[in-house]
Amino acid sequence: MPDAFERVWLVHGFVTTRQAGRIAHAWVEVESGRNSVLDFSNGQSFVAERDDYYKLVKAEVVTRYDRDEAAVHFLRSRHYGPWHEE
Repeated sequence: MPDAFERVWLVHGFVTTRQAGRIAHAWVEVESGRNSVLDFSNGQSFVAERDDYYKLVKAEVVTRYDRDEAAVHFLRSRHYGPWHEE
């Protein structure tokens, strides 16, 4: 039986909101029967189908990390990112 977390990614990228415009952002993607996005930033609890989320916030992916990559980057940097070259 595969590990459920093998199909979960931390995504760093950009989103566009009415309030803030285009901003750096992070969200979690889960590949399952439906591909979903989990966005728990700023005290919210937002879950949506990936395609709907991308359209709603005009999401632009910069980097996707699997759980092991995210853990290594976090432990090395001691912050939540972004970890990619600017």
